[in-house]
Amino acid sequence: MKTAIELGGVIAACAVLIGCVVRVDLLRAGEHRVSVFGVYLLWAVFAFGVVLGLLRGEDLDWYDVAALAGMLMHLALSRKSWRGCAPRDAQVKQVRDVRGQHG
Repeated sequence: MKTAIELGGVIAACAVLIGCVVRVDLLRAGEHRVSVFGVYLLWAVFAFGVVLGLLRGEDLDWYDVAALAGMLMHLALSRKSWRGCAPRDAQVKQVRDVRGQHG
């Protein structure tokens, strides 16, 4: 059973890692908020750390499970707004204002 839990942890952490990398790829410096970059970069670092820990034989802790579950829920629930580009609320305020005036 422990192996199944560890495998599930690796799969969940890899899903978070890939999801965060894809979202960071959709962001552009100067156009999108630094805080959005930061959130997804830090989540990716955390997920990578979980994967490395599990591959080294460390146990999957309850807080790792809770964090990965929360990240996966956020990535899944916000998926529609990230199709093809970053959502409007990820943009820097000045970019939103300029685009709003021309639209």
